Amino acid sequence: MRRFIVELIKNILPDYALFYLKHQYTKITTKVTQSSTEYWNAHHVTFKPSPEFVDYRRQRYLRYDELLPTKGHDNKTILDYGCGPGVESLSLLMESKQVNLYFADVSQTAIAAADKFIQSQGFSGTPILLDCDGFDTKLPPQSIDYIHCTGVLHHTAQPKKVLMEFARILKPDGQARLMVYHKDSLFFRIYVEYLIQKKYGLHSNLTSDDAFRIETDGPNCPISRAWTEVDVRGLCDGTGLKFNYLGSGYEPHDLRYSTLIPEAIYDERTTAEARSFLKSIKFDDQNLPYFMNGNDLKIGAGLQFCFSLTKEKNSVPN
Repeated sequence: MRRFIVELIKNILPDYALFYLKHQYTKITTKVTQSSTEYWNAHHVTFKPSPEFVDYRRQRYLRYDELLPTKGHDNKTILDYGCGPGVESLSLLMESKQVNLYFADVSQTAIAAADKFIQSQGFSGTPILLDCDGFDTKLPPQSIDYIHCTGVLHHTAQPKKVLMEFARILKPDGQARLMVYHKDSLFFRIYVEYLIQKKYGLHSNLTSDDAFRIETDGPNCPISRAWTEVDVRGLCDGTGLKFNYLGSGYEPHDLRYSTLIPEAIYDERTTAEARSFLKSIKFDDQNLPYFMNGNDLKIGAGLQFCFSLTKEKNSVPN
């Protein structure tokens, strides 16, 4: 009934009214006094456990499944880092054969839900409850073939230490694939910076980074960052890991608000940096936005920035 009422309101009220009501609710409920562990113990994906839901979660974003596949990892020892309630973990077990799976999270609630979900589908894995800092897996050195980490690193207090832990536990020929929030995306540049902050004047007293945190994983989420490609490369420097850009996954916001690009460029309230970025946007044959960086690398302008990491030869993390 509650969901029906929410959908009814969405269909009746114009966008501005919806944004305004959401903004007022956010002002009333924002506290940001919890630690990441406390927050994620109280906030995780709720669903009726089923393989169908796993498939839905994997397929609902354009290009995500092909960039961070759960297929093709047969006979590997895998760590699902930041497993949440186990959706990605179960997909790895269902889509790849003879997997030795570890699933790790800072949330005890999530770990319990993931373990229950995995077992309900006839699979098993080894849970790891991470400390509140999130970077010590307590796994042996060079013990993991593949690390799967989706939408997690940008919520951690010490992301570089997490990457150094990945370097420690990866086998010499191992690989990690990660998805983090992308700052050079239409979600950040159009939805947050222009539509919310400039056009509608909401969160106007905040930096765009703080407005982004509120608009992604809830107003009380203590850490929710967005990074550029340069930022991600910088995080990887000195970790003993080699960075490779894979591509962008696209969410509805990345496509829905692309029509506002000309308006945002013309609007005098748009910052020079944002205007320059928006003028560089092009669209591929699937009408997905992208831009070329300074090294002539084609970077997708979707919210999901996907990259892989491999161990550098003869390199020891700092």
